[in-house]
Amino acid sequence: MTDQNDLLLKRFDQVGLLVRDIDEAAQKFEDVLGLTATVKREAQDEGYRAAIIPLRVGRILLLQPTTDDSPLAKQLEERGEGMHHVSFHVEDVEQATEEIKGRGAEFIVHEAQQGITGKNTIISPTSTGGVPVEIKETTLFTPGTSRDIGLHHVTIRTEDVGTAAATWQHLFRMPLKRRAVSEGFGMDTAWLDAGDAEVEFAQDLRDDGPVARALKLMGEGLHAVVLETDDPVAVEERVRAAGVRIIVDDGEPTNVLRAVHPLDFLGTLVLISQRDAAHAGMNRTQPAEDAAH
Repeated sequence: MTDQNDLLLKRFDQVGLLVRDIDEAAQKFEDVLGLTATVKREAQDEGYRAAIIPLRVGRILLLQPTTDDSPLAKQLEERGEGMHHVSFHVEDVEQATEEIKGRGAEFIVHEAQQGITGKNTIISPTSTGGVPVEIKETTLFTPGTSRDIGLHHVTIRTEDVGTAAATWQHLFRMPLKRRAVSEGFGMDTAWLDAGDAEVEFAQDLRDDGPVARALKLMGEGLHAVVLETDDPVAVEERVRAAGVRIIVDDGEPTNVLRAVHPLDFLGTLVLISQRDAAHAGMNRTQPAEDAAH
């Protein structure tokens, strides 16, 4: 097990979603998944409103542009609603920023600024395979109101799993937990340690698979947020009762995934997993030092 003191990114803080209306989006989370937004704030100078949905592990941040000429508004117009960024907690944001810059990363926000949940800088998606990455000294904590649903990992679609995972390992000193091919789901995957959660890189083994299709449409970047629960069947029933499509994928018997359809849910692919399920490679014995080869 990785020593927490060795991690630059101490824990996974949040997944940011870009939405048209945070009140409607927060209600959608309440109706479909039973998750409640406990904090709503407005950043007038930055031109956005935000709502925080705490989970048992991690949290969801909803972002709504409030001006038409902001970068968030332009992205919403170009790409629509969906996953926007990931955020990690660090002990010293200035020190972490300098270390990551020294490893070759480009930044969108170069100097630490005070955000809604803490002091942060933001790494350019050109350095991270299409994913804006926020590093932050968290000052606003929102203990999870749900004792059941927590973040297990985020999935990043990529054209080359080995290269993408090695880039994040180099930039962020993230340990590689495992590298595995999931025959059931048709994916080549690599998994990095994010403290209390994981980051998965996924590459389709088929040209017509879901990740391959998304790559053709949108390029590399955030693909899915994976939530785990003690009772995925109950969550599935709640999703269906809300009139939202959900697809059950039993490609691997040890890890049945229930996919909330992104066209029905804020442009975001949410996968529901059994808590402590055996995700790809967890039952295999491939040494981590061999996984990038």
